Amino acid sequence: VCDGESEDPCVVYTCQGGACVGDPVSCDDDDGNPCTNPACDAAQGCTYAFNADPCDDGSACTEDDGCEQGACLGTPIDVDDGNPCTDDGCDPASGPTHTENNLPCEDGDACTLGDTCQSKTCVTGDGVLDCDDENVCTADSCEAALGCVYENTTQDCDDSSVCTTDDQCADGIC
Repeated sequence: VCDGESEDPCVVYTCQGGACVGDPVSCDDDDGNPCTNPACDAAQGCTYAFNADPCDDGSACTEDDGCEQGACLGTPIDVDDGNPCTDDGCDPASGPTHTENNLPCEDGDACTLGDTCQSKTCVTGDGVLDCDDENVCTADSCEAALGCVYENTTQDCDDSSVCTTDDQCADGIC
């Protein structure tokens, strides 16, 4: 090392062949950050200004990685497989994960109860929806797509009044 002619932090002086020679300082990748642009400033030395370049954050759980404020950030990917019988997650090394669960689920039949997840599939429960509305003027049933269905009847009934005879159902009322 020799004494240079200036105190410029962007120049390193060394003795070469009996002379003091100045070589520019290399600031490239000193910080190892792809989200900065290295430069040398005569007053400050090496500087690292933020950039907005594309980058790779190293995670299989993000996409569209880019530099923001000196950090490589990605947008989380959608890992939802649409299956209520899996717990969706993401492993940064390998990507999306879908682990089976034993949660309650809906098998698509509104007339069954107690449906549960088994082996990543919704299995029909052994319970049956009770559609009895305790109204003698309706025919009670259950349809898989709708659930309980109550249709008005015109059958004979008893309105419990001693003042009436020949009681009959109309519009769901006796």
